[in-house]
Amino acid sequence: AVFPEISPDGWSIDEIGQFDLPPLVQKVFAASGQQPVNIFAHCVGASALQMAILKGWIPSAQIGRVAFNAIHPWVITSPANRLRAKFGGFFRNIVNTTMLDPVPGPADTFLHGLMDRIAFFASRLAEPAADRHEHFGDQLTDVICDRMTLLYGRMWNHRNLTPATHRAFRDMLGVAPAGVYRHIYYLSVRERVVNCEGRNDYLTAENITGRWQMPTLFIHGEQSQVFNPHAARRSAVRLGRLTDPDRQKIGYRIYPGNGHMDPIIGKRAYTEVYPELELFFRAGELPQVWQEEDDPVIAKPALILGPAIRSAWAGATDVRIRLWGEIERGFSSGTRTLSLADKTHETIGKDFPPVPEKATSARGTDLPVTETELTPQWQRLLDIAVDPAKPEPVTLTVVQSADPEAITNVTLPLHQEPWFQRLATGDERDQFSLLAGSCRFPGLWVDQHCDDLVYGAMLQHIAAQSTGDSVLRGVDMVLMVGDQIYADATDQLFHPQTLREKYRYRYRQALSHQRSPHINELLARVPVHIAIDDHEIVDNWSGVPDHADRQNPADNVRHEKLQTQFRYAVKNAHRYQGAGRSVRPVAGSPKGVGFSYALSSHEAPLPVFVMDTRTERDFRSAPGQPDVHLISSAQQLAFTAWLDTA
Repeated sequence: AVFPEISPDGWSIDEIGQFDLPPLVQKVFAASGQQPVNIFAHCVGASALQMAILKGWIPSAQIGRVAFNAIHPWVITSPANRLRAKFGGFFRNIVNTTMLDPVPGPADTFLHGLMDRIAFFASRLAEPAADRHEHFGDQLTDVICDRMTLLYGRMWNHRNLTPATHRAFRDMLGVAPAGVYRHIYYLSVRERVVNCEGRNDYLTAENITGRWQMPTLFIHGEQSQVFNPHAARRSAVRLGRLTDPDRQKIGYRIYPGNGHMDPIIGKRAYTEVYPELELFFRAGELPQVWQEEDDPVIAKPALILGPAIRSAWAGATDVRIRLWGEIERGFSSGTRTLSLADKTHETIGKDFPPVPEKATSARGTDLPVTETELTPQWQRLLDIAVDPAKPEPVTLTVVQSADPEAITNVTLPLHQEPWFQRLATGDERDQFSLLAGSCRFPGLWVDQHCDDLVYGAMLQHIAAQSTGDSVLRGVDMVLMVGDQIYADATDQLFHPQTLREKYRYRYRQALSHQRSPHINELLARVPVHIAIDDHEIVDNWSGVPDHADRQNPADNVRHEKLQTQFRYAVKNAHRYQGAGRSVRPVAGSPKGVGFSYALSSHEAPLPVFVMDTRTERDFRSAPGQPDVHLISSAQQLAFTAWLDTA
């Protein structure tokens, strides 16, 4: 094999899977007379082997059976490692390879001494009484053990180690490249095997069904504090659903009393683990085959974000509702489509994405969706005609074309909301009430839940209320007038570096049912119209210069980086905040232009125009520069037409 020139800090698990493992397997395959090779892989090696299989770097014909310990295709981290992910910017971009060496050496600095003091404390913090860190008479190996715990979590249960194993750490363990450490961060955050930039290049249905053909066993220590043992069950179920309908090839085994590395180096591994591995490799016997109920949470796709009411308007005899949601597509064999549907009330056409797959900005700038920028759109919009005479709530479901059984995800009792009743009857058209909000700063990582509390106060204004001698009618809609996320916030202690973390992760956090219950209830109970501002892109965003200095390569690189960041930010804003009016206008209103649109008289009794004065502005290189605009000519024409008819 020809190995590329890669710096010690520059390679990741991708390179192990692509360049290291294939020639090793090929060597054994050829030496054995082209007999398929049985492989056991642990932790990072397990991830690298999974990548090599899924990308076809190791042909499936060269592999007989595979067994994995600790890291499985679908990753679930321990609570302690989820906390480490909060420090993601530090671990990815500041810690270097020398700080990741668990073995003390002559080149250690005062920083290593400080790390060792922290490691000593962290290793004994909340240490289980039944598994005290014994001193085996070797201070060096005690330090190695502490460093491993600080960097990765509790790697073993000490009661399962022999003194000889503990003393051998100086020869068994070594430095991990910073690139690999950063890569593990993305596996932890994405909860699956991904590439070194956090993209899902591996776990696609095509890769799995086309290349994963070998019997597989996932094993895990039940008491692992590095990765959650349920990942073994989850991976067996998801992989089995795609490749093993007869439940004969995919299985798992979780060993009680074992930690992360105990199934390999524990003093009982040779009696508890190795015999079962031998039976699997020699005869294909699985300790436990996968069952659908082993992972009921992901048995079928679900609505993971939403629903959110993006518009509501009066029809001839009904009330029309536009709902938004994001689908977790799940994993199943065969080609299929996913859609949102409502079986109780009539749907108006099929569901649709918030933004066309091939779109241009209002200024004509191409905004392509590429594999390196965004994944396919699993954010969907659906228009529903709700009959006021039917008391049944709106029932939103996820539908699979390959599975006729739709899953009910959530019901919306919209009939009881005052704004819905007014739209249905046409009453009180001479009155109009709204709430406005903006600037949802996420806070620091220790108080991130606080930014959702304000929406709890806003919820009190949706229903009608009596206040002394007067009655508050309840609001008709909510206007969010910018900065729904802060892409430039430093709520992880260190600034996020990847576009996915800056944008998509921010929206996922802001709309998470678990983290943000109040805004989820608000979005599901009242129409919410959203305008974009600077923090959805970056603080004080003023546009990208129209041209780069062709004489300065550094400026060209910066220009291209800004263009890529802008495209990614705008696409995410469309997907998570958009109402789809440029794709499908609301009845009675003109087609939207980018993020801007006019509400129709069927939505509000007074004229409302949602403007975009951020993403369309010209870059101004100097004060007083002529011919710069805040909005495009297309939005200006739409705004002028709205003024003429308002």
